[in-house]
Amino acid sequence: MSDIEIDTGLTGYLEKDVAVVEASRQEWESEYNALSRLVDMFRRVSQLIVVKDTNLSLPSQLFLVVLNQSYGVASALLRKRTTDAQGLMRRAVEAAGVAHRLWKHPELIQFFNEAYPNINDDNHPKQFTPSHKYRHEFSSSLMFPSDGSVLQTLGSFYDLFSVGASHTGIGALTGHKWKDGVLALSVRETNKVEIGRAWHSVITAYWEILRVFFAVLRSSIPDGMTAAVEANMNHWLDDYKKTLKDRTPWIPDIHKVNL
Repeated sequence: MSDIEIDTGLTGYLEKDVAVVEASRQEWESEYNALSRLVDMFRRVSQLIVVKDTNLSLPSQLFLVVLNQSYGVASALLRKRTTDAQGLMRRAVEAAGVAHRLWKHPELIQFFNEAYPNINDDNHPKQFTPSHKYRHEFSSSLMFPSDGSVLQTLGSFYDLFSVGASHTGIGALTGHKWKDGVLALSVRETNKVEIGRAWHSVITAYWEILRVFFAVLRSSIPDGMTAAVEANMNHWLDDYKKTLKDRTPWIPDIHKVNL
């Protein structure tokens, strides 16, 4: 008997995919609707943006990166692939940090554009190594300062998603279970508490990301529309606070989320 056990093969996993997604949409309907509305706000804002300031060209492109990630994040959550969802979130959070830093320090645009000086040299041993200047100026400590702002909150999510879903440290082993001397792996998350945590960490992170980009790109939204966007954001937040209260009393510490 093997000391390692995996609950299904790839074919079995894929055969159950449609049923798992449908069951998740029903079980996590409130969370799915909250995230869906939030993503729709991102999409509507993207349709309003008119970039007249060239310094906002890169931040607007990073806004689309965040929007694109949301589809993969939602897909992973519905499939109970919570680690995948949080791994995709790391790029979304990082995009918000980079966009904000470029907005505040447009002189860094050149360093961003030249982040990989050897990228076009297929024979260079450090073809995919970023420059020292880029690594310094876009380090997590500079993008997410400990100043009590929304950026600090995003920094906490960045650390969470890095440890739990991106880096191969101890966090990469949390999905393994020992039983009777056998190491078991389920390819989908089965713990309802952890699934709930994943949904609400993603939703909260995306809300904070939207707040950052609204500040960064506000001047690119036509006059008269910013108030409508802001009202829509506030309406969503009021509804989500009710969802958070009604849906998460069984998740320890979830109400420490600062909304």
